[in-house]
Amino acid sequence: MGFSSLTALAQELGALEMAEPVHLSVFTTGAAQVRSEALPYPEKSTVAGPCGVIPREFPMLTCATIDIELPPPPSFLASLRGDQAPEITSRLLKEMLAEPGNTIAAWRGDMRFEKSWRSLAVPAASPETSSAASTGTSTGANTGASSAAKPDLAGFKHGGTYLITGGYGGIGLSTAAPFMQHFNANVVLLSREGLPARDSWERYVASHSPANRIAQRIRAVRALEALGCGKILPLTGDVCNSAEMRAAVDQAETTFGALSGVIHGAGVIEDGPILAQTRGADCPGSRPQSHRVAGAGRAVPGWHAGSHAAVLIFLDCYPARRTDRLCRSQ
Repeated sequence: MGFSSLTALAQELGALEMAEPVHLSVFTTGAAQVRSEALPYPEKSTVAGPCGVIPREFPMLTCATIDIELPPPPSFLASLRGDQAPEITSRLLKEMLAEPGNTIAAWRGDMRFEKSWRSLAVPAASPETSSAASTGTSTGANTGASSAAKPDLAGFKHGGTYLITGGYGGIGLSTAAPFMQHFNANVVLLSREGLPARDSWERYVASHSPANRIAQRIRAVRALEALGCGKILPLTGDVCNSAEMRAAVDQAETTFGALSGVIHGAGVIEDGPILAQTRGADCPGSRPQSHRVAGAGRAVPGWHAGSHAAVLIFLDCYPARRTDRLCRSQ
């Protein structure tokens, strides 16, 4: 049962006048990762989207997801001897007959793992950080950033090059400014709709309304360049198009050298309640985010970077699969 069929089931159950609560047990294989094991099928993880939302939208429904390992078939010689694959039916029945709850579990061998949460205290800001944040000056509304103290982000490279998809959105611009301020980074802003030639920017801004999208983007790039640190390269490319992504990466690496990282900030939110969703239109496989992250992954070897929830879960799982493949190839 995939994303679409699970959503359709929830829609049908939600339309009924149920006298008793109903519990759904959703079994998957290769859709969950326990510790550092391989994650072979990140696309299967999208079922976690409706599974997490269904109990919130339908009070009479609970939903548990259980990732299992299918027993390996016996070898040829073992099959000649009449050996059978290990039996897991009792394990599945135990899960289905358990106390209903919105749980996330995984079976690995004879061990059952269940996901849980624990609170984590937010570290107090140091006096230096608090002072710098309170006295920082804004870099402009278009960049959405301030000159706060450098965050403790050891994973980022000073002087590195970072490609930001959806570069002119709120996430893209809010990420670009700190990279330039704190890491003197080269930032590549990628968007499906490009900017006009640089020598026409002044004329374009003067002849268009302040609300014009392209004029706003030109001002945003200028505000970033006015920071006086790092460099900006605006590029055009659709992350759903692998050829355009490869061309953008080639141009970025020709200009600045090898990429240090990719920030996936592109996305289109077209979400709504499960009962309001239409078949196919809200499937994560057809949504831009899923294709975009896969396209970026194909273009950038070594990139570690309801329906909306499903896409976000896929975005977490896809890099895990990429990382595992890279580790195995090294």
